[in-house]
Formats: sequence, C-alpha cells, structure tokens
Amino acid sequence: MGSIIVITNEKGGVGKTTTAGNLAAAYATMGMRVLAVDMDPQRNLTDLMGISQDTARTHSIADAILEKKGIESFTVQTRTEGIDLIPATPKLREVDRQYGASFEQDKLLNVPFDSPKLDEYDIVIIDTHGSQNCLLTSSLAVAHYYLIPLFPEPDAARGVFDVIEYAERVRNATNRTLTLLGLMVTGFDRRVSVHPRVLQSLRDYGQKWNIRVFNSIIPFSSRVKTAAEQQLLLAGLREDAPVTMAYQSLAGEILPMLKGKRVGRVSQPKLAEIQSSIETFEAMDEVIG
Repeated sequence: MGSIIVITNEKGGVGKTTTAGNLAAAYATMGMRVLAVDMDPQRNLTDLMGISQDTARTHSIADAILEKKGIESFTVQTRTEGIDLIPATPKLREVDRQYGASFEQDKLLNVPFDSPKLDEYDIVIIDTHGSQNCLLTSSLAVAHYYLIPLFPEPDAARGVFDVIEYAERVRNATNRTLTLLGLMVTGFDRRVSVHPRVLQSLRDYGQKWNIRVFNSIIPFSSRVKTAAEQQLLLAGLREDAPVTMAYQSLAGEILPMLKGKRVGRVSQPKLAEIQSSIETFEAMDEVIG
C-alpha cells in the first residue's frame, strides 16, 4: 500500500481541491500510480478530473461506503495517465446523515480501503470538505498523513489551530500514527502587502509550532479558475506556467517524507504555541486597514 494523504482545511476556497488534483498530476508525471478519492459532497475534484455525473453516480465513494464494498468496483480512469479516481456525488450527504452520530463515524472507509486494489497505487490523495463531520473523520482515520493548504492571511493561525486540534482528536482516538506533513501556502500574491508578512510569520513560527512550512509557494494565478472552468488540471492548460511548476516543486518537496504507515511515535504539533500566536496573526488586519 502506498502513502495515503488527506488534504484538509476548515476554510473554504483555500485550494484544497486544486492541491489534491495537481499534486496527483505531479506524482503521475513522476511515473507513479495515483488514486484520488473525492470525499466532498460538492464533488469539485470529480468535476476537475472531468468525470461525468453519469459515471460518478455508478462509481460513487458514497455507494462503496453504504454498500460496504471494496474500492475495486468504484475506481475510474481519468483523462490524466496514471491517475484513477473514486468520484463523489451529493449522496455523501446521506452518508453523513446516516453515520454522523454513530459509533462507526470513524470507520466508513475501513471496508472500502480493505481491498487489494489499493496496493496498486503508490499514493492515495483524499480531497475533503471543510466540515468537521464523519466524512473528514473517517478520511483522517485511514490516512497516514494530512496536508493543510492555506492563504497567507491574518486568520491563518486560527485556521491552522482548528484543523490540527480536530486532527489530533482523531489521532488520539483512532489513528495514532497520523502525521501532519506541514503547511503549504496557496494564492500567494506579492502585490498584496500582507501576504509577504504573513508568509514570513508562518516561517518564523513554524519551528516554535513544530510544523513544517513548505518552501514551495503556490502563487496566485487566474489559470486556476480557468482550469477549473474547463475541467482541466493545470498541466493540461499549460505545463510551464509558474503555478503548475509550483505544484511540481511541492510534490518533490513532499515525496521524501512519504513512508506509508509510520511506526512508533510521530512528531506532534504544539497546539498551545499555535493558540498563543492567534492574536499576533490577527493583529495584521490593522495593517490591511
């Protein structure tokens, strides 16, 4: 089995789906077999990968969960060589309604992922919605790693704290080797005065928080929206665009860290240090004003 990575942040619009799809594409260009799993009822990754609604309805991860079947019946080949996808449909909301308050809420992917099909992939990337619900909980429960994309904005520290606090609860309850890969900055625009300041603060606080802040920065680009509208990954729009190459760089930076399921103690972020930094970050709003 390859490494399983969850892309998560409670805030919407920070590039979770763009990151999931384009990291998958970057690893595919390295010759790896990648499985992308869309665990968001809004099915943004499914759309980005160009999978039709008809195909999604017959291969939905929601049906794999509800019917308690392995993923082998639900994977579809995408237009990008080397990437398979398990699509999402709004039926995931039914999964949340049925299991959201049950003792099984962290076990929804146990049966689907207990499949020899999973061994065919070098990397599994799970895209999630921002809600703290059973879909996110069960994704973190089967994952080896999670990755937090965020905008370089003054509420960054609060968002990081909320995500990690939740992930730590899952780690303590059900997945002791769940490991945070780090923070990745998306939508960076040097022309926005606060962005460089927040980025530098994130780097300065990274060691204090015991969290990696990746060197690869994803720049703001109108191509992200254009690619989404055309249901294309960024490489399909333009391979040599700075934003495309930034995701390639990030994939290379992450790759040496991926060792599948870890053994023993994992490095834990310092939640108290993050919490104490929130006011400092949010004070940057005064600079914006």
